[in-house]
Amino acid sequence: MASPRRCRARLRHKAGRCRNWPVPGKARCRFHGGLCTGPRYTSPEKIAERAKKMAAGRDAHFARLHAAGLKHCGGRPPANESPDARRRRLEAKLLRREVKLIRLKEEKIERAWVEAAEKTKAMREEESHEPSFEELQADFERRRREALARLRRY
Repeated sequence: MASPRRCRARLRHKAGRCRNWPVPGKARCRFHGGLCTGPRYTSPEKIAERAKKMAAGRDAHFARLHAAGLKHCGGRPPANESPDARRRRLEAKLLRREVKLIRLKEEKIERAWVEAAEKTKAMREEESHEPSFEELQADFERRRREALARLRRY
């Protein structure tokens, strides 16, 4: 097979393809996989074992996030992040979440305070309400009937 004129790898940052020369006998340059000799494991058992280990690592990662009370984004965690940086990032996330919960609680308390003030104001307005003659007469009749009913029982 004749070697292609240039590497066939597509570029992300600009349109077109890589312009490096490919590794002899390959279609890609050394930067885009021309030196790769293929997968490390080709037997189905090794491939299955590798997939099982990857799934176990992913499940452990999700369990750690769940224990911290965080949602998982479904993507791979950054590989180049140091454990200290990751711990700091997760602590900052937890702190932001706690601040958000505190703000929500404060808003809830503020709403309850406003509702209580409105209820108190409404009760005071009801207390200052002067009953009409008809309301007084109806109240008197109700109390008279209740008293007569109590006397009849004895």
